[in-house]
Amino acid sequence: LSSDQIRSVNYWSRGYCEAFGYDVPAPLPIPRGNSLLLFGRDSDALPYLRAGFSFPESGFTWTDGDEAIVALPLLVPVDGHVTCEFRYFKPQPTGAPPVKLIVMLLRGGAVIRTVIDTGGGSTIGFEINDTRLYGMQELLFRIAVVNPYCPTAHNGNSDDRWLGMALQAISLAY
Repeated sequence: LSSDQIRSVNYWSRGYCEAFGYDVPAPLPIPRGNSLLLFGRDSDALPYLRAGFSFPESGFTWTDGDEAIVALPLLVPVDGHVTCEFRYFKPQPTGAPPVKLIVMLLRGGAVIRTVIDTGGGSTIGFEINDTRLYGMQELLFRIAVVNPYCPTAHNGNSDDRWLGMALQAISLAY
């Protein structure tokens, strides 16, 4: 297999492997400083995506359903300010309710910060310096999609996914 094919198999088999107790390759931790993670088909960042994403396309990966999870392991623990920005686009359906996004930063299942998509932008971001983050070595984000768009349901297309956000990139600084 080529390295791109191996990445694809590892990405798509993660849920299966976790469910049946197989070892799952851990994604590389993100070093301190500024990082840009891209989420296209051949990206090294795909292992950071968890449940709720469809197959990666060229330049982006869609959320599929009403919830998606992104887990960013960190090389060193958080000890101060964290900035994180999601770059994305959404479907603009006609004859269907507008898609809305809510991105939550979690710690131990509790929501530390919530940012709501205002409808017009192509970025959604966090700037946070919260002592509850100190010592964390993973940033866990939950993306909630209100009114996901299904091409099959609204225009007879054969695409039966429930689309919310086409995630292009995440920039992270900590």
